[in-house]
Amino acid sequence: MTLGQLDLFVALVEAGGFTAAGARLGISQSAVSHAIKALEQALGTVLFDRRQSPPVPTAGALRLLPHARAMLSSAEAIRQEVQAEQGLKSGLLRIGSFGPSSSLCLLPRLLRAFALRHPGVEVRVDEEADGVIAQWLVDRRVELGFVTLPEDRFDTVHIASDEYVVVLPERHPLSAEAAIRAKQLDGQPFIASAAGCGDEIAHILAQAGARPLELFRLPQVLSVLGLVQQGLGVSVSVRMALPDAWPGVTYRPLRPAVPRRVALAMLDRDKLSPAAQAFLKMASAEALPQRATAA
Repeated sequence: MTLGQLDLFVALVEAGGFTAAGARLGISQSAVSHAIKALEQALGTVLFDRRQSPPVPTAGALRLLPHARAMLSSAEAIRQEVQAEQGLKSGLLRIGSFGPSSSLCLLPRLLRAFALRHPGVEVRVDEEADGVIAQWLVDRRVELGFVTLPEDRFDTVHIASDEYVVVLPERHPLSAEAAIRAKQLDGQPFIASAAGCGDEIAHILAQAGARPLELFRLPQVLSVLGLVQQGLGVSVSVRMALPDAWPGVTYRPLRPAVPRRVALAMLDRDKLSPAAQAFLKMASAEALPQRATAA
């Protein structure tokens, strides 16, 4: 059993197919297949049910997965530590991101700044819902992950502050207000978010006694903006998930204000790889202030 085989095994589980795993690692599908067969022979067990497409991990594979991730993470940390005297010239960093707030508003600037400082470090970013990112951290699929605070399961570093805003057609009567109380949305045709913050938005409105008339539930912020633009309803979103401006649409702060703090999370800050430590230090120094609400 080799680290290379374990790397291919983890890639196959995550990518969901031999071809996709090979593309991810820059090798052929047949090379992935041969390596997995060799790993199965070394372990004396079948790791994937190949009768199904895509291949399905067996129970043994799922038991192996966290240990394989831990071994690969430790090996990468060892390699980076040994090379640390020469500076951070290479390495691999995996980051989990939860959607437009982090992927669109935060990550691009941070990734560019990190690449300028450490061009030899490869950064891989996977995007999923908030709860999935937390599980990825536990499973060691990623070393750093964006989360919203409070989050007691991990070590965290606050990166940015956000706010909730009401998203309105520009000629909606409520657009004349400087800010909108949640109760004012009671009975309004409403476009709900099916993204990660959707449950929190529903909780905020319920706490205020507001029961908007939900007509649509959409996971993509651009789809929400399109319906609002056509006057089909109003919505609530986090400010960082929205573009600075959108034709025919205006944003107003939601009151009472509910702060939303975005952080980078990790299992143990003291055990981060040098690449993760460098990214965390840079991200902390470049933490963003709360984004202003645009009309």
